[in-house]
Order: sequence, then C-alpha cells, then structure tokens
Amino acid sequence: MTKFLNILKVSIKNISGNKLRTILTMLGLIIGIASVIILVGIGSGTSSQVTSQVQSLGADILTLNINSSDTSLDYDNIDEIEEIQGINKVAPYKTVSASITRNENSSGRANIIATTDSYIDVMNLTISDGRYYRKLI
Repeated sequence: MTKFLNILKVSIKNISGNKLRTILTMLGLIIGIASVIILVGIGSGTSSQVTSQVQSLGADILTLNINSSDTSLDYDNIDEIEEIQGINKVAPYKTVSASITRNENSSGRANIIATTDSYIDVMNLTISDGRYYRKLI
C-alpha cells in the first residue's frame, strides 16, 4: 500500500510541476477520443442509412428490361406474367424524355413515365401533389 501511495505522490508532483505538458497531453487525449467517437458515429449512421435505402427498394421487386428496338410487349404478355405463381402485381413502364409545352410556356427536358395504375403500389411511391393523368383509349 505504501508503494502505491509513493507512486501517487510522485505522479501528482510531476503533473503539477509540468503543467504545460500535462495540458497538452490531456488535450491530445480529448481530441483523439472525440475524433474516434465522431468517426464511429458517422460510419454507423451512414451504414444504417444505406441499409434502409436498400431495404426500401424492396427485395421482392423484379425488373425486366427489354433492350431492343422490338417493343412487342403488350397487355396480353402482361396478363401472362401476372398469372405466374408468386407474382402479385405487374407494372410495365416506359420512360420518355421530352419537352413539355402548354400554351406559350415551355419547360426544359422532362422525364415522363408511361405506366399503369399498379406502378405506384409496386414501387411503393406516393404522390405528394397533383393527380394521376389518365388518357382514355
């Protein structure tokens, strides 16, 4: 026990005798520990954000792309795909880039998604403003 008390006395004497060195050492420890805590927080926050974004895409969504000039997929094909066991909804879509003009007002290029009503449910989307545009055939 006396050895421990002697070590404690020498430590206190050295700390009080070298105040600048003690302050710089404490400052280094504080900055080091704080930076590790911040980096771990940023890393775990980013990881959870990426995980939630990937999960929001849906593990149960299958996307079929036709990369051909033959666009012969029609509604009969859609009905056949929908009859496959395990498929709940089918939402075909086509993205078209065009300029939108109303009266004399013209916008820049805009992307238009032509699809069916089930697209909103399949992609888990909500319309924040406006309404569906439906062209009756």
